[in-house]
Amino acid sequence: MFGNNGHAPWREILLHSFQSLFLITSPSFLYTMGSILRAPPKVTAAEAVLPGNGMLSAEDAPKGPSSKLFTPLKIGNGTLTLSHRVVLAPLTRNRGVPLNPNATLSAPNRTWYPDALVTEYYTQRTTPGGLLITEGLPPSLESNGMPGVPGLWCAEQVAGWKAVVAAVHAKGGYIYAQLWNAGRASIPQHTGMPTISAAATPYEGDEVYPYPPPGSSEQVRYASFPPTELSHAGIGKQIADYVNAAKLAVQECGFDGVELHGGNGYLPEQFLSSNINTRTDDYGGTPEKTLSFCAGSHGSAC
Repeated sequence: MFGNNGHAPWREILLHSFQSLFLITSPSFLYTMGSILRAPPKVTAAEAVLPGNGMLSAEDAPKGPSSKLFTPLKIGNGTLTLSHRVVLAPLTRNRGVPLNPNATLSAPNRTWYPDALVTEYYTQRTTPGGLLITEGLPPSLESNGMPGVPGLWCAEQVAGWKAVVAAVHAKGGYIYAQLWNAGRASIPQHTGMPTISAAATPYEGDEVYPYPPPGSSEQVRYASFPPTELSHAGIGKQIADYVNAAKLAVQECGFDGVELHGGNGYLPEQFLSSNINTRTDDYGGTPEKTLSFCAGSHGSAC
C-alpha cells in the first residue's frame, strides 16, 4: 500500500480521508465520493436489477427527510451531541504569529501562536452544535513540520487557543484539537533540531521540503537530511509531548476533544510503514510491535 516514502497512493489516501470524514456525515456524500475514487465494481446479474444498475450513485442516496446529514449525532462516547453531521476537517493554514518578531537569519523564529485572526477564522466557520477540528498542532518544537503553524506547548500558544475555543463555544459550536508530529517530514533548519523518525531511513528520490530554509529562496531535498532513529527514551519523550499537549488542550484551553494525526507519512505512520520502520526491538519487526508507538501515544493521551 505504501510507496518508498511511506505514503499511500493518492487515490487510497483520498478514499480513506473521505471515508473517515463522511462516515459521520452523509450517505449521499459517501456514495458520491466512493463512486469517484473507486474503480467501477463488477456488477453481478443479481445486482443489475437493483436501483442504479447495482452501482452506488447520488440518485440512489437518501434525500430530504430520509437524509441524515442534518440530524443529531452523539460523539465522544455520548458526551457530545452534534446538531448536524457537517464537520470542518483539519486545514493547515500557516497563519500563526511568530513568537520572536525580531528574528534574524542567525536566530530565526521557530515558534508560532494563534492570534485574533485565527480566532476569527474558526469563529466564522462555527455553527450551533457543529464540530470543528483544528489544523494540525505540533505538541513540541521538534515535531513541527512547517513554518507558521501554531503549536500547543508554550504559554502564548495556550492563551491563543483558549481564545479560539471560547469564541467557538460562544456561538454554540464544538472544537477538537488535532495533534500532529511530522517526524522525518521536516528539516533541521526549520526546527533547529535533527529530524527524527522510527528508524534512520532517509527519503528516496527528489521530493523537496515545500518551504525554503530561513535565509534562502531554494528548496531542499528531504533526502539530504536523513532522520535520527528514536531511542526508547526518545520515543518516551514523543509520547510525553502528546500527553502534555492533550492536557493543555482539554484542561487549559477548553477543547471538547483531541485527535491525533496518524496518516500522510507523519511520525505515527512512519512507525506503521515497513518501508520506513526497520526496527527489530519493541517498536518494530512484527505487526504487533509496529503498533506499539501508536498504541502508546493514543492510550497515554487518553
